Amino acid sequence: MAEERTEAPTPKRREEVRKRGQTARSQDLTTAIVLLAGLYTIKILAAGVLDRLSGLLVGNILAVGVLDKSAAPSGGTSVIGTLIAILPPLLGVLAVAAVVASGLQGGFIFVPGLLTPKSERVNPLAGTKRILSIQGLLTAGKALAKFAIIALVATTVIRSHLADLAAIGAVELMPAARLMMGLIWEVLFKSAMAMLSLAILDWLWERRRFLNSIRMTKKEIADEAKQSDGDPHIRAQMRSKRQQFLQQMMKDVRRADVVVTNPTHFAVAIQYNPESMAAPIVLAKGQDFLALRIREVAAAARVPVMENPPLARALYKLVKVGHPIPPHLYVAVAEVLAFVYRLKGRRRAA
Repeated sequence: MAEERTEAPTPKRREEVRKRGQTARSQDLTTAIVLLAGLYTIKILAAGVLDRLSGLLVGNILAVGVLDKSAAPSGGTSVIGTLIAILPPLLGVLAVAAVVASGLQGGFIFVPGLLTPKSERVNPLAGTKRILSIQGLLTAGKALAKFAIIALVATTVIRSHLADLAAIGAVELMPAARLMMGLIWEVLFKSAMAMLSLAILDWLWERRRFLNSIRMTKKEIADEAKQSDGDPHIRAQMRSKRQQFLQQMMKDVRRADVVVTNPTHFAVAIQYNPESMAAPIVLAKGQDFLALRIREVAAAARVPVMENPPLARALYKLVKVGHPIPPHLYVAVAEVLAFVYRLKGRRRAA
């Protein structure tokens, strides 16, 4: 029996599915945002050309229907030019609004694989199954709800302007055109706001459904923790090896010729045998507590401890345990070793 997915997705799981392009998205929300952006763009752009378009429209109507039926409508080129001036910024705003709306929902991430055609997307049988599925029925229900809301908004707006519409026959052409355009704008704007409200609810529903779809089992949580922190057995082996390394390093301190200190933050044990070594070797090194432990072992083994902060810091940062010191530190280390050898010579003479 498969284990139930009862655990909330971890941040790592969310990031993984996000990189695959799987996020909570509502197409209705994107559509509503794009529609509102388009309406406001049209309103801003049309404010400067409304009189021009209205004049051209009235002139064409008069030329065809009243003054001269044989005359060709005038101003066609101006109408096309006006539309050309409006369309590029409008299309640009719509494209930007679509990208922003999509990015706000799922993050600005591009997944090329999502653009690859899939056979099930064009398979009629698979499409029929999707339509007849529960999700397909919910989609159809949302479409009907949107249609009903738009119809309700349009009916409400029109009823609120029945008096104006009843008297439109007695109004001149230009005021009547302005009244109709204002009425259309109000219907479109209020419909878009209603769609936005419905789209927000749809996005919340899609987000809940998406989070449920990526829930994890307890085993998956444990496996992810192992991958993040490492296998417990491997960690135990690493701790054991580190412990063995530290124990061996402390034994090597007893063989050192000198321990160079910071004096408290760093400690580096050095050994040099001219007959078998080309350069002095770092036997042990440590910081803070480990440096204190190296000094204690050195004191117990009667290994000289010498304070030289610049040299101690350089050796600690530049030289690994078991490796020779770099050539540019030869002089400084040689001075320390010479002092230690002189000190040992005095002790033997005494």
